[in-house]
Amino acid sequence: MTTLFDRRAAITVNDLRFEFDSASAFHFDFRVERDLSPNANTAEATIYNLSQTSQGRIAVDRPQFVIEAGYLDSIGTLFKGEAVWVLSAPQKPGVVTKVKAADGLTEGRSRVSGSLAPGANLSQAMDLISRSIKVNAKKALERVKKGDFDGGVSVFMNGLTLSGSAKAELDKLAATHGFEWSIQNGDLQMNLPEETAEDTAIVISPSSGLIGSPVSILEERKPNKKNADAGSAKKATRIVIKGKSLLQAGIYPGRRLDIRSDNVRGLFKCRKVTHSGDTHAEDWSSEFEAVEL
Repeated sequence: MTTLFDRRAAITVNDLRFEFDSASAFHFDFRVERDLSPNANTAEATIYNLSQTSQGRIAVDRPQFVIEAGYLDSIGTLFKGEAVWVLSAPQKPGVVTKVKAADGLTEGRSRVSGSLAPGANLSQAMDLISRSIKVNAKKALERVKKGDFDGGVSVFMNGLTLSGSAKAELDKLAATHGFEWSIQNGDLQMNLPEETAEDTAIVISPSSGLIGSPVSILEERKPNKKNADAGSAKKATRIVIKGKSLLQAGIYPGRRLDIRSDNVRGLFKCRKVTHSGDTHAEDWSSEFEAVEL
């Protein structure tokens, strides 16, 4: 297991930052769950023995909440969202402050209302939705304008009316055009099913922190919409890998994983990760689920 002295971590609530390193007695634990679905990513943290002043400063309505963690030579952002629940309570020998947070929860509850004229395209629809949910959609919109997600539907011949839940409207467009979407650390992420993030693949091996042997299972899935034979209803299968490593902030949904173990070798796309840690205990790990490319 990794030693305690090389760990680094920080929690930021609005402008208040709490840091942990080898010289700090600051104590907190955390659990972050992120995946590629449109549902909100979540994080929970327990902070021990905050002063009354600090307790008061973080007990505000939906403050920005960030968790960072890593090691002496590398620390990365595990989660960035908003705290939806904060509670401090006595617990011998001191006080504990529990925080629950979500990434994309408020955005997912946003409403959209507007109509597009006949001949409008996906770029116009996405521009309207992105302004409604108020997230950073710059990269996603750039790709939409290039036609990367047209999916055979370049224009809406009869126009398009967007009304109601922005999440529901995005789900409809994703189903029609064959893309996946999610909100990751405040950014709208859009990709085709077999695509991965632009970052280079992160190596997962015993020498880079892999714990034990990954489990490999077969999963049934419907063929990719763009490549499916219209006359075939047969489902395809793919390999799904579940594994665990020492905490690596670089493992996030959508990133390529280069897995190198005795029983699994190859490139995979991370679709789910759970980061957990305790600054005063052994727990400091990343559990991942990935699909073959």
